[in-house]
Amino acid sequence: MTVQTYTLTEMKRILTTVLLLLLLSGCSSGVKIEANEHSFLIGFRNNCDCEIYKVHHEYYIGDEPIGGGYACNADGSAIRSGDVMLKDFIPADFPEGANLAEFRTEVFVVDGVGKEYPCGESLNLDAAYGKEFEFTLTGNYDSGFGATWSEK
Repeated sequence: MTVQTYTLTEMKRILTTVLLLLLLSGCSSGVKIEANEHSFLIGFRNNCDCEIYKVHHEYYIGDEPIGGGYACNADGSAIRSGDVMLKDFIPADFPEGANLAEFRTEVFVVDGVGKEYPCGESLNLDAAYGKEFEFTLTGNYDSGFGATWSEK
């Protein structure tokens, strides 16, 4: 009987590979994200007439900037027409005592080279934990973009 031995470097490489595979399998697990008493959701639905690669959002409480981020495909590919990219918001995303009824967001679409295009004016939401909203993004690079929202 022979016993296979590995160097520390080989063990690290094997462990890194296994962890990476576990992470990647979790990213495509199809887990449904739902709002609850500790979160609210915003979905960004792509109904644009052209390829977009990211959705950039900045959010505020009143006029105070709080945060922002991007929603995109992990592989960098274009977001397909009809696809919805979700962002969940939790208490840690806001300063203590923030009045969510003053939530406001600005939305931008991003092209394949990273240029951002605004989707109209900022949008005010009567946000609260447990609620779900969907922003429908429309337009194209020639005539501009817009966003409308609805509560689900």
